[in-house]
Amino acid sequence: NSSLNASVYPNPTTDIVNVKCEGMKSIMILTNNGEKVNSISEINADECSVDLTQFGSGTYIIRIETAYGIITKKVVKM
Repeated sequence: NSSLNASVYPNPTTDIVNVKCEGMKSIMILTNNGEKVNSISEINADECSVDLTQFGSGTYIIRIETAYGIITKKVVKM
């Protein structure tokens, strides 16, 4: 399903990542261990910027809930 495609860039990042996905409803940021560290709800756009500056270096999982399903992407914070 082409509606379940998402772009997360730049990756790796030092501060802000942009998430581009059709029909986004919410975004959850998780550590590599699955611990929730942030979330953005009630997104009514196909693009959103996520600020990762307050988080330490490492790999994070971006969980994107859309009108069509759930997408997960990994992003590396430098």
